[in-house]
Amino acid sequence: MKLLPTPWPSDDVPPATATLLAVASKRGLLAAAGPDALILTSTEKARHAFKKDAKDNDVVTDFAPDVTLPVPRLRQVAFSADEDFLVISSEKEGGLAVFAVDDLLQQKKEPGQQIATANTPVRAMLPNPSLDLSQYMVVILDSGRLDLIDITTGTAITVRDEGVTCAAWSVRGKAFVAGFADGTATIYMSATREERGRIPRPKDLGDGYTSMFSACPYAE
Repeated sequence: MKLLPTPWPSDDVPPATATLLAVASKRGLLAAAGPDALILTSTEKARHAFKKDAKDNDVVTDFAPDVTLPVPRLRQVAFSADEDFLVISSEKEGGLAVFAVDDLLQQKKEPGQQIATANTPVRAMLPNPSLDLSQYMVVILDSGRLDLIDITTGTAITVRDEGVTCAAWSVRGKAFVAGFADGTATIYMSATREERGRIPRPKDLGDGYTSMFSACPYAE
């Protein structure tokens, strides 16, 4: 099945930090970004397309998504935890464009919010996992800045100006941990941004840096 209208060229693929596929499982929706467009479709429609027979002399089945947005070269695509919003970010200029999913499904293709990131690409865009706090996202820029953003109001608060390489939310979304280029990490409370604890650099880490948290085990 050909999901995207135009495939990514093999000699110009997105960077390793890009996230260009997102699924809203409760709504049964899938969003994916290609080099010149973002598509939104139902997971059921995509599933059925896999079962269709291809045309003669072809091994790829035709597929028409429910919604197509003509946006070139995205870096990040994510649904909010409540699946009410779809957030995208450009590869070159960064910034966040926030769309109400219900509007997109009615072919209303203008974002409800546009949030600047100082013309800097977004390295990571992490939705809060809690339904009660689903309006918040942690955003890490290529410059190492970490912002806490309310996607419903467009409010952005800078938590750290530089040095951040990765982050992860706690299970309940009340705290997040940020990893730094010096190999250390810090836990922050999402409501107040106050530091709750610091994780020192492991003695045997060498000259490496914190590259990933698979989850934040913090109880909050």
